[in-house]
Amino acid sequence: MFSNKSANSKALAVAFVSMLMLCSFAMVITSESDAEPYNQHYDIHMRVGDEFTYTPTVNLQETTITASGNALTTEGGDLTWTPTAATQVDSKGWSRGTVSGTFTDAATYNLTLEADWDSGSLHQDATQTITFHVYDRIAFSNTETESSFTVGEATADKPIVTVDPQNDTLEYPVDATMTQYTISKQDAASQDLLAFDSSTGVLSFDRAAQAADAGTYVLSVTAEYTYTASGASTSVTDSKVFTYTVYVGENITIDSGSSLNTWVDNPTSSQNTYTVLTNYDDKGVDLTYEFTVTGGQSGHQDLITPSGNTFVVDTEAAGALIAENAPSMTFTVHVKVSGDLNGNDVTTDAGETAETDVNVIVFAGLEFTSVPSIENASISSATGNSADVLATAQFDGATKITYYWGDGTSTTVNVSPDSGSKFSARHVYSEKGMYAVTITAENTEGDTKAIMLYDATSGAWNAVDEGDVPADEDKSFFEEYGILFIILAILGIVMFLLFFFGFLAPYTLIAGFILVIAAVACFITGDFGITEGLIEDLNI
Repeated sequence: MFSNKSANSKALAVAFVSMLMLCSFAMVITSESDAEPYNQHYDIHMRVGDEFTYTPTVNLQETTITASGNALTTEGGDLTWTPTAATQVDSKGWSRGTVSGTFTDAATYNLTLEADWDSGSLHQDATQTITFHVYDRIAFSNTETESSFTVGEATADKPIVTVDPQNDTLEYPVDATMTQYTISKQDAASQDLLAFDSSTGVLSFDRAAQAADAGTYVLSVTAEYTYTASGASTSVTDSKVFTYTVYVGENITIDSGSSLNTWVDNPTSSQNTYTVLTNYDDKGVDLTYEFTVTGGQSGHQDLITPSGNTFVVDTEAAGALIAENAPSMTFTVHVKVSGDLNGNDVTTDAGETAETDVNVIVFAGLEFTSVPSIENASISSATGNSADVLATAQFDGATKITYYWGDGTSTTVNVSPDSGSKFSARHVYSEKGMYAVTITAENTEGDTKAIMLYDATSGAWNAVDEGDVPADEDKSFFEEYGILFIILAILGIVMFLLFFFGFLAPYTLIAGFILVIAAVACFITGDFGITEGLIEDLNI
């Protein structure tokens, strides 16, 4: 009998010490979670000679950005990384440098942009990688862009030039073929002077030129080839414009290009300015420039402002109009140049003109990091019953939306890329009263909250900050669960003592274990909100 009591005492001691160790372990559990680094990757396909300019932006001002990779001139490429001081681009982010340049060789290049932010012991980093797939352009056999002929030289049997796309050594082996051509003249007369044989690539005079044929003729040739990249077959075209002038005098010609690509976050207006150049800029001739703007967004053609022979694009204002699902805005600027050429060593009649179209594309800025946003949050009665409510808001960048109704219930909406941006949720309160309705928008970068106080009695509501919502008073474990814990622990000890003295064994032992387990469970689920902390860590 004494031997059994000794064994029982040891079992009781082990159980009691185990309970204390378990409680102590529970008190040191922490609820820390490290955010995963924010990584992005882009594949960019471009040709040799295409210009690439990119200014990465981040949402934290004190972030440093560094660039590396064989796309940079320092490591064998042709792009240049130019660091700058922290510059605020817009309300969302800051830039610390620009990468720009054009590749001269066809190959695959890599660029890595690393962003680091430190504040005391806190550190965050993000990485953005870009893979450039650069391939050669189609080369044309003709290298001249302008040739001049007199009427006597222009005869029907005299070829002007042979235009033939060449198959250079490309990164992606392809066959280049001419697909189309056009011949036009800048005035209305003598459109049939020139002929082009697409099978041989020969441009020649179709008949003998007359004095009335004087003017500028434009031959546009397009060649196409197909290459395979990233497992997909893609058709790409390169075109070239050959300009030939047959003249008794000289007409006005516009020498500048035909496109302007700019970004909403270009820091200087010079990058958003297009200057029209002609062959008479240095000849003392007064020229008149007219600009007609179409495209873009209706009613906002005034974003392009002309002055003399230039126009400036207001990229900041254009950025406010560009939607996330339409990352660019395209304008067409028709340019007409007029001038009186008499008295300037030319014999062309007065009133000569030249016209061209300039394609202007304003691209949206690329954000490095972004948390979701909530705009225009509101709440109202859904049916006229103030307890039946409808909460609505405009969301940007959210992948999950949760409506916390303030009465212990919630509604969750998972968002996909094609879900739109405006969402609503409906709820019916079982009791009248004042409720704090919280809308939380989440994505991988974090969350954003909108809080509204709603009166389910009158239907009135107003938006408030999180600090304005009365918080429930926090109570310690012993204030809230102390009496229950002590009662369960004492009863458990009593049961073990009764068992030790042989009273109603083994039932007192079983009852003691049940009471001790209940006390431990009370501590774990009540002390310091451990269960709630575990749920938050698991994003349940």
